[in-house]
Amino acid sequence: MRSNNKIDKIFISHSVKDVEYVKSLVQLLNDIGIKKSENYIFCSSLSGYGIPYGESIFEFLKEELNKSNIMVLFVLSHNYYQSPPCLNEMGAAWITSKSYNSILTPNFDFRHISGAIDSSKISFHMHDENGLNTFKDKIVKLFELEEIDYKIWGEDRKRFIETIKGISYIEATNLNTQVQVEKVKKLNDEELELQLRFINVTDKDIEFKFIDFELVDSFGNEIQLLAEDKYLENYTLYRKENKVVKWVFQYDYKSNYNPRRDNGNLSKVSFEIYS
Repeated sequence: MRSNNKIDKIFISHSVKDVEYVKSLVQLLNDIGIKKSENYIFCSSLSGYGIPYGESIFEFLKEELNKSNIMVLFVLSHNYYQSPPCLNEMGAAWITSKSYNSILTPNFDFRHISGAIDSSKISFHMHDENGLNTFKDKIVKLFELEEIDYKIWGEDRKRFIETIKGISYIEATNLNTQVQVEKVKKLNDEELELQLRFINVTDKDIEFKFIDFELVDSFGNEIQLLAEDKYLENYTLYRKENKVVKWVFQYDYKSNYNPRRDNGNLSKVSFEIYS
């Protein structure tokens, strides 16, 4: 017999920047017993679980949140609170008085919980074994699923925690690693010299997969530069190291970007490190 409290679908509210965490979370939900279908899980960042082709994103989200048998699962992180769409979802869930649970990414602390989320309501970190056990029991109860053999669940949980720790390590290292553009100098009509400061506050040596630069001058003109393999293949940023290097980049002199008018406050540096 169907319970009045039965939940049929989970709405995963998250930042697209946390998609690797969310992929693992969806897999865990599948392991617990929730079917691999958009009818049971809504997650906008994953193919097959997102917004149907041609649908208006705002109307679709509104329709989903107005359903009485849906539970909202907040994946809270620094990225989440920096995302206006995420905060809109949080507010919409609060307005519609939806049942919700919140899971914190490993590098996000409880004291940073704010907004419509009740900080006194039980939350847990994704890599917390006891929290995952309680979460699993709740999902099984709300979805009226068959209980999982404890040995199988133990292996599923272990695999999930190991994956999450790997993702969080890379994230933490990125959070504690800085690449700053200190000076831009035009060498000739084809080359720019960038004076870069690299900062590593971790206890690990770091190697970079890629480093991309977006430079902007005071007129708003932009130019994209990519660090070449000749720099990256032989470059290690050692533990606790803070150093300045000068790298030379080829650039299109026909670009409207003016190196002498570079606005360092608007420059962006994106990178990824090896785990």
